Amino acid sequence: MTSLKQIINTYNARGLKVKHILADRQFVCLRKTLELQRIMLNVTAQDEHVPEVERYICTIKERAHATINTLPFKNIIY
Repeated sequence: MTSLKQIINTYNARGLKVKHILADRQFVCLRKTLELQRIMLNVTAQDEHVPEVERYICTIKERAHATINTLPFKNIIY
């Protein structure tokens, strides 16, 4: 919850209001705490993924691969 509060406070400091959080089942324990802050927690079913998050992960990976392929090196060690 501490990390989630930091993220919410960062958004609030920039003038954005967090109203919904999409998450997987490991965050169910935070539902009551978030409801007190008027934030709706939308949790996926078992063995299901949040499509928005999955797409964002793919976008980040694609950008990283594109950047690596434009570098002037023959080998890059991760």
